[in-house]
Amino acid sequence: MKKTRHTEEQIAFALKQAETGTAVSAVIRRMGGISEQTFYRWKKVYSGLGVGELRRLKLLEEENRNLTQLVADLSLDRWTSAGRVSRRTIPSWSRSTGGCGTSA
Repeated sequence: MKKTRHTEEQIAFALKQAETGTAVSAVIRRMGGISEQTFYRWKKVYSGLGVGELRRLKLLEEENRNLTQLVADLSLDRWTSAGRVSRRTIPSWSRSTGGCGTSA
């Protein structure tokens, strides 16, 4: 995932400015020229959150991403160690050529 250029504090500050009545175009200019689409995506995801809650949300999202990857890796390990990988799952062209595409 692409790392953000803006900190949680900056995102929360920009959203709070827009909530208090500052024009969205002015907020976008102050944020260093972010796109309007980015601002509205932030608003959709983070509206109503404070800085602390925003940090906690990002930490939980990262932890969830790591745990999902761990489950996928463990499931693959379990599948392969259970004997489900056999000669039938290997393509026939790979068995006959030694897996490298040339005759042995």
